[in-house]
This record gives sequence, structure tokens and C-alpha cells, in this order.
Amino acid sequence: MDPITASALTAVLLKVGEGATGEAGKQLWEKFTGLVKTAFGRTAPEVSAAQELQTGNADQTQVESLAQAVVAMSERDPELAQGLRAWIAEAEQPASTGNVTNTISGNAKVTGSVIQGRDFHGNINLGN
Repeated sequence: MDPITASALTAVLLKVGEGATGEAGKQLWEKFTGLVKTAFGRTAPEVSAAQELQTGNADQTQVESLAQAVVAMSERDPELAQGLRAWIAEAEQPASTGNVTNTISGNAKVTGSVIQGRDFHGNINLGN
């Protein structure tokens, strides 16, 4: 198994930070912060640093410092290393754009309104 490097983790953290405005990004940060809490303890400075990253207020030096600390701990903690590998793999997955294709074809005869889409939440009202 390839070792996790601080530079690789830094790159992933920066990438996640750039696109972490949506729900998926928020969940990634929460998972990463959870890994850090488990490894270092809830009140460790590394936890505060991970939370600072989540707010988008950390600079590259802070990201690199946290990555180095997490990688060093993962070398001594196999569970952290396993969790970190899984987190990195999830973070590197292309973001789902949520594309959907709706088709009316064949001999379909539409005589009223048609709504096509994905992930509707709430009411849809047509007409009066």
C-alpha cells in the first residue's frame, strides 16, 4: 500500500476547500474533522486547525502544517491511515453534477403539462 504523503494530503485538502460550498463538501469536511478528532482528541490543536479549514479561513501554510501532523500520526495509527485513505479516495471522486435525462418518445401523446427533472422537494403546482 502506498504511503500517504503530506504533499498529497495538502493537495486534496486544498482541492476540497475550493469546492466545499455544497452539501457534499460539508460532509467531506465533517468526515475529515472526525478523523482528526478520533486520532488527536477532541480538544487538540489539530482539531481546531481542521475546523478552521472548513470555514475557509486557513492559508496554505496552515493546510500544510495540518497535513504533516495528520500524516505523521497516520504512520503510527493504522486505523487513521485506513480512514484517511478512504477519505482521500472519496474526496478525489469527481463531483456528481446530478445530470438527468428525461425523454418523452415513441408514440407518446402529451395533452397536458409535463414536468421533467430530478430531486424535487416540496409541492409543484400547475395552473390555478
